[in-house]
Amino acid sequence: MNSILTIDKIPQSGHDMLGAQYVVGDDVCAPTGILVRSSSMLEMRLPETVLAVSRAGSGVNHIPCERLAEAGVVVMNTPGANAAAVAEAAIAAMIVLSRRVYESTEWLASLEPESDIAGLAEMNKTRFKGKGLAGQRLGLIGLGATGQALGKIARAFGMEIWGYKPVVSDEFRASSPSYIGIADCLEDLLEKSDFVSLHAPSSRSTHGMICAESIAKMKPGAFLINFARAELVDRKAIVDSIIGGHVAGYFTDFPSKEYFGIANIISTPHIGGKTAQASDNCAVMAARQLKDYLERGSIGNSVSYPTIILKDNFVGRVCILHRSNSEVQERIMVAAKKDGIKPLRVASDSKGDYGYTVIDVEKTIHEDSIVHIRHIPELLRVRCLHHK
Repeated sequence: MNSILTIDKIPQSGHDMLGAQYVVGDDVCAPTGILVRSSSMLEMRLPETVLAVSRAGSGVNHIPCERLAEAGVVVMNTPGANAAAVAEAAIAAMIVLSRRVYESTEWLASLEPESDIAGLAEMNKTRFKGKGLAGQRLGLIGLGATGQALGKIARAFGMEIWGYKPVVSDEFRASSPSYIGIADCLEDLLEKSDFVSLHAPSSRSTHGMICAESIAKMKPGAFLINFARAELVDRKAIVDSIIGGHVAGYFTDFPSKEYFGIANIISTPHIGGKTAQASDNCAVMAARQLKDYLERGSIGNSVSYPTIILKDNFVGRVCILHRSNSEVQERIMVAAKKDGIKPLRVASDSKGDYGYTVIDVEKTIHEDSIVHIRHIPELLRVRCLHHK
């Protein structure tokens, strides 16, 4: 029986997806899998029994992905499961900024309760004249599930939608919504957008991508929205730009002490994807991916390993996680022959430095019979499955 360690509270929907054949809890001693939300795993030392970690959410900067990949542990996330929730939060942020909602409610809160509030509101309403969304250009930095979901909502408001991603394949152009224009470069997007919304992942190339230099290229009076990652925006640069008046407002889901007391900077406590529906979606997707990997070896949405979706109809299955190079596939097949494995089907792919090879056979394979495969230099982990 597989046992799953839960880190953070996982909605019941995730437990239900795994089913009664799984032992699930926060006190499991020798888990085969881990379900995690946002708690840091960077200092955790996992037992050798762990085969996979599934993150109920998209960001994985709190998980030691490289270390786990080297240990033959598959780390998966759930991109798109909370896309609708984040997109709704971003559109709300755009309205709050452009209609000066926060500024006007703060002003009302400062009035004496005994004063003529209705009269004062009528006299001062022109102070808070805002800008409508219709006819404005929205620039999306990142065109994944969340960026496209926001584009769809913004289009209903009558906005013009443009997007940017570093590499745009012909396949992506063909499949992306026709109402989202693809900017040739980031500078062009920044110069022409009335609203800029960030939806890029956190990586070495994206850290500080919104810096003093890129902010200077933004359209004067534009608004910046960040429900992606705190590290994408240089805090000092955006504060200086807001104070200087070049950027009209910044809404971030990642609060920081630098933003406190700065007019036209609004922060929320990382609530972009926090809806009941999104939590359930993430939990179910994370649990399903974990179950699929443990029971039949399928990998979906892995951070380090390639996606390989496998069929249920197998008798025996050998799953091999390995480093990737041009010779490893041949070495695996030679070693498999020496181990008496006669392939019925073979699936193999690589992603960056890591590869995954699966061999289906017509009989049950016992792990103690896997001898030669274990001596392949590139091997990280091998396990045998049989259809139940």
